Amino acid sequence: MRRAISRGLSGLLPLAALLALAGCDTNSNPTAPAVPLSRVAVNPAVDTLRVGEFSQFAATAFDTLDNPVPASFHWTSGDPQVCAVSTTGRVQGLAEGTAPLVVQSGGKSDTAWVTVFPDTGWFRQTSGTTLELNGVFFQPDGRHGVAVGVAGTVMRTTDAGATWTRPPSGTGFNLNGVWFTTASEGWAVGNSGTVMHTVDGGQSWSRILTVGEGDALYDVWFATPDTGWVVGASGLIVRTFDRGVTWHSTRLPTTFAIHGVAFSGTRDGWAVGGGGVIAGTDDRGLTWSIVPTPTIQALEAVWRTGPVTAWPCRSAR
Repeated sequence: MRRAISRGLSGLLPLAALLALAGCDTNSNPTAPAVPLSRVAVNPAVDTLRVGEFSQFAATAFDTLDNPVPASFHWTSGDPQVCAVSTTGRVQGLAEGTAPLVVQSGGKSDTAWVTVFPDTGWFRQTSGTTLELNGVFFQPDGRHGVAVGVAGTVMRTTDAGATWTRPPSGTGFNLNGVWFTTASEGWAVGNSGTVMHTVDGGQSWSRILTVGEGDALYDVWFATPDTGWVVGASGLIVRTFDRGVTWHSTRLPTTFAIHGVAFSGTRDGWAVGGGGVIAGTDDRGLTWSIVPTPTIQALEAVWRTGPVTAWPCRSAR
C-alpha cells in the first residue's frame, strides 16, 4: 500500500510547478503598475511647414503632482493627407492645409495644429477677422507679425500666421500702417492723426497725443528706434528723431494724400501718393523735392532697396 501511495504521489507535480502553469510565478516580481498621469503636453502647440519640410514635436507626461515622468507616446495625424507623423513625433508636411496632431499616453492626450503651405507661390490664411486690414509687419523671424485695419483692428500672430489673436488697440479709428523697430516696440498710424505705440510686441497699445495733426495718416517707417516718419493726407509728412517724444510736420506742395514712405538709412527717403506724386529727401526729411513722374495714377506704397533704388506701386483700382 505504501508503495502504491508512493508511486501515486510521485506522479503529482510540485505545487510551485502547478502555480507556474497557472501563471502565478512565485519566483519573479510582478510588473509594477504605470504611474497615473494628470496630463500630457505637446510642444510646439502650433507650427507651419512647407510641403516636404520636417518638424520635430515633443511631448511631456505629468503625474498627479504635475511632475514630468517618463512615458511612451502614441502620435496621430488628424489628416494624413496634410501631414504625416512618425512614432517619435517627427512631422512631415505633405499638402496644403491645416491638421490636428494628437499625442496620447496613459489615457491623456494633447493636440497641436500644423499648417502646411506650398513650397512656392502664395497661399491663403485665416486672419480671424472679417474687417478690412490695411497694413502688416512681420519680424525677421517670420513668425511674429501684426496686421492693422478698420475700426482700430489689430491682429497679432506668433506662429507665422497659423493663428491670430485680436488684442485691444485703444482706438476706434481706422489704422492704415504699422511698423516695428524691435521685437517689442512698434507704431501704428491711422485716421484723425492717430499714432499708436506698443512696447510689448503689440499686446497692448497707447495713443501718442503730441503729433499735432488731425489728418488721416497712411504709412509709417522707422530707420532706427529713434528716427521715424509718418505720411498722410494733403501732402503731410511728420518726423520724429527722439523715439516719438516730439514730432515735427511739413507739407509737400500738393493737395494729394501721401500713401507710402520708405528710407535707406536715416537720411535718404522717398514718399509717394495720389496723382503719381513722388518726393525725395536726402536730409532726414527736413526738406523734400517732388520729382517728375510718368503717371498720374495714385501711388499706394514704396520700398527703398538702397541709396539710389526704390520701387513704388500704384493702385489697381
